[in-house]
Amino acid sequence: MCIRDSIYDIVNDGRYLYAAIGNSWPLALAVVMIDPLTMTTVATWNDTYDGATGVRYLYHDGNYLYAFVRSSTVPNRIFKINTVSMTTIATWTGVYLSQNLGGITGDGTYIYAGDSLITPRLHKINPETMATIDEWVGPSSIGDIGSVTYLGGFVYAGTYLNLPPYDPFRVYKVNAATMAHVDVYIGSAEEKDVRRVVNDGTYLYAGLYTSPGIVVKINPATMTRVGRWEGRSGENYVLDLSLDSEHLYAVVAVAPTQAISCLLYTSPSPTRPY
Repeated sequence: MCIRDSIYDIVNDGRYLYAAIGNSWPLALAVVMIDPLTMTTVATWNDTYDGATGVRYLYHDGNYLYAFVRSSTVPNRIFKINTVSMTTIATWTGVYLSQNLGGITGDGTYIYAGDSLITPRLHKINPETMATIDEWVGPSSIGDIGSVTYLGGFVYAGTYLNLPPYDPFRVYKVNAATMAHVDVYIGSAEEKDVRRVVNDGTYLYAGLYTSPGIVVKINPATMTRVGRWEGRSGENYVLDLSLDSEHLYAVVAVAPTQAISCLLYTSPSPTRPY
């Protein structure tokens, strides 16, 4: 039996929601399929993996669901899941023992998964074979990958240094075809510890685990900052970001946790729409 405690990620396929459940080894891994109309469980995917500490990231490519699983004892693994039967049909296993996962995204043809073991790595994976076909390796001095997103032929990897001196976060622009570094955004002194990078088709948004929480708006063409939102007193640590047709929502750590509508796409400077 799977004990469900923390939800690490949630995605949708246009019909159902899929929630990544964080569990402590040796409990089974779990992804829960939810009907958004009734908010009830439709089905549950379960599997096991040595040293697993839960499903941390999810990605849906329009056909299959991919669950990125962190392990504390063996290399991390991605499970390819048939959402009709909610069963595992293939897996990808990393080469290195990596303590940190950095997200998963795709371009409709390939999957891109980030992880770190001293040096951050961005893996390009063929979903048909679940084999690595290329990778980008970042400098060891930049720390861990916190999140990845794909936009217009490029993969953007947000990185942060998890140890003193906690240098400013960075977003690396990587050519998806060649997996070569193209450009980088480096944050200001107080912009550290990126937890999520998303895009609206035009701009990038980076949510930072700072006090108060910060969201940085980046122009991907120039890799420069074009706006910034900062939480009010007590609105600390951006844990996640989500988009709709008008706003960007930041989940921040307050008591209780809140989702704040913090950015208007059409606004040149980040503002609250209320």
